Amino acid sequence: MHTRYSRGDDLPPLMRDSLLADETAAAAFSALSDSAQQTVTGACAGMSSRSQIDEYIALTDNFLFSDILAGEQNTSLL
Repeated sequence: MHTRYSRGDDLPPLMRDSLLADETAAAAFSALSDSAQQTVTGACAGMSSRSQIDEYIALTDNFLFSDILAGEQNTSLL
């Protein structure tokens, strides 16, 4: 079962701070599927600084890259 991160309190504190500072990233994160949100949150939870999380967000084009890959994997299984 996947968690839907609807409240900032559910997120790791550093990730929450990064999303509060970046409206575009916050909107993109909110638009992700439940499983994609859980994957992203797990990755960010292991990071030790906000700058690492900010870099991860930038490298994934505000999480959209991760969601596109997940979508392509799901359609290739059909």
